[in-house]
Amino acid sequence: MHEHRTHQIDRQLSKAQTIILFCTCAAAPALVGWLGAWLSGMTAHRAARAPFAPNGVASTLFWVASYALLGIALFLAITADTRHSGQRAVKMWSVSLWGAMFALALVCPFIMHSVRAYMLSFVWLVIIDAIAVALIVVNFKLRPSSAFLVMPFAALAMFMTFAAFYVAIYV
Repeated sequence: MHEHRTHQIDRQLSKAQTIILFCTCAAAPALVGWLGAWLSGMTAHRAARAPFAPNGVASTLFWVASYALLGIALFLAITADTRHSGQRAVKMWSVSLWGAMFALALVCPFIMHSVRAYMLSFVWLVIIDAIAVALIVVNFKLRPSSAFLVMPFAALAMFMTFAAFYVAIYV
């Protein structure tokens, strides 16, 4: 079964499949980033914002761009050449870390703004930061350009961790 799974990962994609995969990997996370930023902007309270946090429009643009870059990083990881057995394991780690980080990042705005559990959102963001750093390290071994595309998301997530800590302490 393991051989079958790695064969599916390493199969060649046609040009049309590659284009569809790229568009899906870039657009779906960007759309989710926009939706999360928009929904959290609708439910955010003025008191629950750090004074240095960007306004709603800038925040939305930052999140959409970083999620799109994160999706392109996923595309590069998925399409990386993994003929060597060690690279297959790295690819599986990359995709798994990406999925975990994406799932956690989807829930975070709602914890922060809808539930208003500020300390929980801080801890949640620390976990996202750790996964983002691990994803950068793993992707650098797989495809360095993919690692560089994760860095804007990691930087934004770390900034939001600092902002969540500020809100948890002072609000």
